[in-house]
Amino acid sequence: MIVVSDTSPISNLIVVEQIELLPQLFSSVVIPDAVFQELLANGVEHPVAQTVQVSRNQISPPASRNL
Repeated sequence: MIVVSDTSPISNLIVVEQIELLPQLFSSVVIPDAVFQELLANGVEHPVAQTVQVSRNQISPPASRNL
């Protein structure tokens, strides 16, 4: 199943170190470009931004997905 998410669920799962739940529950997590930019807004050194960059094969903006 594919799910579309906004910023809060993803950033909160990262903060509580439970981001690995997403691939266990969904085959793909798609986020709007604006959400992707919000997740990166605190800079590349921020833990949320780092995790999103590492998780790009599971969390990505629609433009980078072949749906």
